[in-house]
Amino acid sequence: MRATGWLSCSTARRGWPPRPSRRWCRWASPGLARPCPPGPGSRGPPVSGSWLARPSTHLKRRGPAAPCATGRPGSPRRSRPPRTKRRSGPAAESIYARTPGRTSVGGRVRHMAGRTGSGDPVAGMRWARSAVGNGAVGLSVALMSFGPSIVKKVEMAEMSFIFWRLALAAVLYASVLVATGSRVTWADLRKSALGGVAFGVNMVLFIVTMRRTSAVNAVVIASLQPVVLMAAGARLFGERPHRSVYGWGALAFGGVVVAVAASDAGGVATPEGDLLAVVMMLTYAAYMVISKQARTELDSSTYQLSLTLVALATVLPIAFVVEGGVAMPVADDWWLLVAMAVLPGSGHLLVNVAHGYTSLTMVSLVNLAFTAVAPLYAWWLVGEGVGGTQAAGMAVVMVALGFVVTRPVEVVGR
Repeated sequence: MRATGWLSCSTARRGWPPRPSRRWCRWASPGLARPCPPGPGSRGPPVSGSWLARPSTHLKRRGPAAPCATGRPGSPRRSRPPRTKRRSGPAAESIYARTPGRTSVGGRVRHMAGRTGSGDPVAGMRWARSAVGNGAVGLSVALMSFGPSIVKKVEMAEMSFIFWRLALAAVLYASVLVATGSRVTWADLRKSALGGVAFGVNMVLFIVTMRRTSAVNAVVIASLQPVVLMAAGARLFGERPHRSVYGWGALAFGGVVVAVAASDAGGVATPEGDLLAVVMMLTYAAYMVISKQARTELDSSTYQLSLTLVALATVLPIAFVVEGGVAMPVADDWWLLVAMAVLPGSGHLLVNVAHGYTSLTMVSLVNLAFTAVAPLYAWWLVGEGVGGTQAAGMAVVMVALGFVVTRPVEVVGR
């Protein structure tokens, strides 16, 4: 059959046999080959499309054909590169640099952690993940904003309140972990130790700071944490926010200043209290950075339970030093402690969920909405008044952050 095929193909006139039978000719006559398509840098004309789409030429008898590119010997068609599994880390940069929706600049892989209108499925999936992260951190702010209203109704000592709030939150996180069939190991506790210490110290500093400075100064200084976290995100995680993010973030910070200054928050500011407020802001920023790094190795539920246990061990000796022990809650305080563990406690869990989906820059900026949502809850639950200037500042914060969450944050793989 091969001999017959060679005769019929080699003696055919130009343009013959018809196209459907040319594949059979190539199989029946392995010695007949078309010239390979010109490679990069060659002087031949560029080849467009497959060899079937080119004008037919008379087949000539040749010797064994040399392979063209990575295809079959004697075939001008280039074969597809082998499929490879997705890898992570530096070894994956050469693979992902050619992935649709990504570009490679200077050997680093770039992708957009924001919205996309390109219609590319990879970029669209990335945008969906970013939307999930932004939604998680937005819901966390809505839950954590219940905290100030709950604290106003608690009458027990501060350190004892922090201890029992952490203990009940640990029970909540353990229930979630048991429901998912997971458990905490010593290795998980070691990986979560820094985050737990930073979280526990930040909660203690919040109580100490509010006693030594005005609420206005404390909230405004705490609202500066996006500046620190945006710098940390660029340095440690290769985050490059869109230029408009800086403008809308500055506008949101201005709204925070207006809203807090127009509120009826009391207190006397002192230099020592303002310095403690700066330390409190830095410890919270450190907690966020550590959590972002830890989430690359631990899932959110395991990490949240582990850091809460470490924070509990951190607060316990401080409670003994400051208050001489841990007081038991009374009947009414138990319900408030449960509410504090379930509502703001779930908010902290959602923040760590968001770390796995969106950028550190976006998490820090969305957290500014706390100063706009918490007064609304206080007006609803505690009966605190909201003035016109304060409401205007809160509206500025929410509008600015609404634009922030729709802006892309470019992430450069380091």
